[in-house]
Amino acid sequence: MSRLMVGLAFVLALNCGCGGEDLQLYQVKGQVTIGGKPIEAGEVVIEPDGKKGNTGTQCRAPIKGGQYQTPKETGAVGGHVVIRVHAYDGKPHPENELGSALFYPPYEIQAELPNGDTEYDIDVPSGYGNDGN
Repeated sequence: MSRLMVGLAFVLALNCGCGGEDLQLYQVKGQVTIGGKPIEAGEVVIEPDGKKGNTGTQCRAPIKGGQYQTPKETGAVGGHVVIRVHAYDGKPHPENELGSALFYPPYEIQAELPNGDTEYDIDVPSGYGNDGN
């Protein structure tokens, strides 16, 4: 039974990409605004758009003072991606160190990033999430 489990673990590891293909990750940075005004705090999440055939890992970058930057070593894949913005007012309180959410659900857009480091600015429309959009 233990040989079967070891064999199964090995097959699963190969299918998950562990030790498989060399994944190229790139640094993405830019401004994050809502209606043209900087978002003070939050997070940008970038993940490959599987519906368009892209694969790879998800990456996250904190928003500070209207700017975000992914670390190069854990950056984004190139190609079709889905980007989500989680935005807060930057006024810490006991429930959340980032403050109160500016909108819900997180703002989501589809984009195509180049295979290389890039700048990508994101502007959330004014009123997003306040009226069900």
